Amino acid sequence: MRRRKQIGLLASLTLVGLLWAGQGDDPRTTPDAPATPPPATLPSSPAKAPPLAAQPPAKAGVIQLRGVEIDRTKGEIRFDVQSANPDYLLEFLLCQGAEKGYESGFTTKTLGQDIHAGLLVLGLHRGIYARRMDGEDIPPKGCELDVLLEWVAKDKSVKRMNVLDALKVDAKVRPTYWVFVGSEISPRGGYAADQNGSLISVSNLPTAVIDLPVVSSRSMEARMFSLDGKKLPAGVKTMRMVIRPRKNAAKSPYARATLDIAADGGLRIDGKAISFNELEKWAAKFTDRFPGALVEIRTHSRAMACLMPLAALEMKLGGVFDTEQIILPPDGPIFGRTVRELSSRLSAFAAKYANPEEEFDPPANQARVELAEIDRQLRELERVKALWIQYRAKLEAMAKAAPKAKKDSGAVE
Repeated sequence: MRRRKQIGLLASLTLVGLLWAGQGDDPRTTPDAPATPPPATLPSSPAKAPPLAAQPPAKAGVIQLRGVEIDRTKGEIRFDVQSANPDYLLEFLLCQGAEKGYESGFTTKTLGQDIHAGLLVLGLHRGIYARRMDGEDIPPKGCELDVLLEWVAKDKSVKRMNVLDALKVDAKVRPTYWVFVGSEISPRGGYAADQNGSLISVSNLPTAVIDLPVVSSRSMEARMFSLDGKKLPAGVKTMRMVIRPRKNAAKSPYARATLDIAADGGLRIDGKAISFNELEKWAAKFTDRFPGALVEIRTHSRAMACLMPLAALEMKLGGVFDTEQIILPPDGPIFGRTVRELSSRLSAFAAKYANPEEEFDPPANQARVELAEIDRQLRELERVKALWIQYRAKLEAMAKAAPKAKKDSGAVE
């Protein structure tokens, strides 16, 4: 199942890459879509991605990406949805699968990664999710979208309506459009919106593909959106959702990139390797195109503590002043670095082996996990040691070959 999920994600992003070719250099290394990290820990009931084969014949200017029609002629994407008609305040306008349908206006089998890919093909870029800065709530920002419903009426004519016309708002501010937030590739792999089903949110979810440009809490007592069933097509359960960029949407100054710092110090921006020396130049190019840029700096918990602030400094030197700094949780056991800490850990294991019935997981299983992690870290240390030895040898050779500096006769002793 994990393999199928990763293949589906790669297929979507490969299509985007092919369609993007020849459109000029983008300061991002890819159009928002990082290379796929190692397989993710998927939810218990992940959405099954249908195969790319066996699609109906494409119309002129229309690309079929699984269940998503990408119409480059009309400048819109379309996919099937089902009406959920929840009886209380919404968290989503659209969610994946029926599991969260009780708090969503519509449900779909379409994958969030394919909706994201379709919007990239139309020339858009992912924006910035809702945040809290200096005590102030900042709404989502990004490429502006219209979200429509399309269905076949009894007289066989095709009807459309703007979803916002059926959205009831328990607040003074009524939104007039949606924004492309763009979810993300989670640190351990997989498209985040496909892991939690949050495709189009009305509650400012950072993992949603699309959100409203207003501050909207997901807490039940603060929710303020619902659907007016009387304004929806009567008796129609299955219809299509149409997402269409608004005029000049692609020129939005708000964009987001993700810089990942690995445990060994390796850097990747949206999936492509980059060195520290290149960060300032990259940031200058990125912010020239997107003045309202945000860069997420996600740092592995075992990376050197200095790397995150140094990366943020390089971004500022390049003109990106808005950074979100995130320390990722460890993906394995954390070991002591002193004799006292390790002795304490061994004593704890001795107690587990003396009273194994008190453990949910057999102590031997726990020990095997820690042994595997120790072996992995030892291999990593050996690799870094070999790298440093080579680096030292080359620096030493350069120092020996360099001409000796002439003493300045005018220098003050």
